[in-house]
Amino acid sequence: MPGTIYGYNYERAWFRRKFFAPKEWQNRRLILRFGGVKYNSRIFVNGKYVGGCFNGYDAFEVDITEAVRFGSENELLVGVHDWTGVFVGEPVDFVKERRHDLRETPQDRVIAPIGGRFADYGIWDSVVLRVVPSVHFADLFIRPLVRQNRLEVDVTVVNAGKKNYSATLHARIFLWDGKERGKDGQWGVSGKPVASFPVVQVQVDGGSQKG
Repeated sequence: MPGTIYGYNYERAWFRRKFFAPKEWQNRRLILRFGGVKYNSRIFVNGKYVGGCFNGYDAFEVDITEAVRFGSENELLVGVHDWTGVFVGEPVDFVKERRHDLRETPQDRVIAPIGGRFADYGIWDSVVLRVVPSVHFADLFIRPLVRQNRLEVDVTVVNAGKKNYSATLHARIFLWDGKERGKDGQWGVSGKPVASFPVVQVQVDGGSQKG
C-alpha cells in the first residue's frame, strides 16, 4: 500500500493485509487513518464492518478496537469502488460512451468531487495504525491570523471510555530541533517555548467528543 487500479465500468476490488496486535494494546484504542481511498470504501477487520468513506479524496479514520483480536494475527480488508461508487441515479453504460466524453457523462449524477486521474481507484495515500489512550486528540487545526499577529488552535478531544473525563489542557509552541522524527513518530523540539496559550479546563463525557 498504497496502490490503485484503473477502471470505470462499475468495478470493485478488495485490498487485503494482515497485522499483529500485541496484548499490551488491549487497554488502548486502535485507530486506522486513511489518507485517501477511491471511492465509497468499506473497511472490515476480521470480517466485521468498522466503517468507510463515501468520497475519494478526503482523509478519514475508523476505530477498529472492538474488531481486533489482541495477541494474534488480524485481517484487514478494504473494499474499493471505481468512480461510479459516488453516482446517484440510473447506471451509465460506459462501454457505449466515447473515451473523451467520460468526464461529461455523469453530469448531475455525482455527489462527490472527481478531480484528476478519475479512472484510478483504490488506496492512493498512506494507511497508518494509531494506538492511542481511551482519551485522546482526534483532530488539531491551527489557524494563523497574520494581521493580528496571533494563532488560534482548535482541538477535538475524544473520550472512548465509559467514565467522564476532566483535565486541564496546556498548549505551547517550541522551535523544531532540525532532526527527523523519532521512533515514536514525534518531531523533536529544543529550547524554551516561544509561545504559550491560556490553560483550558476540558470536560468530556464518556463515549463522546468535544471540540
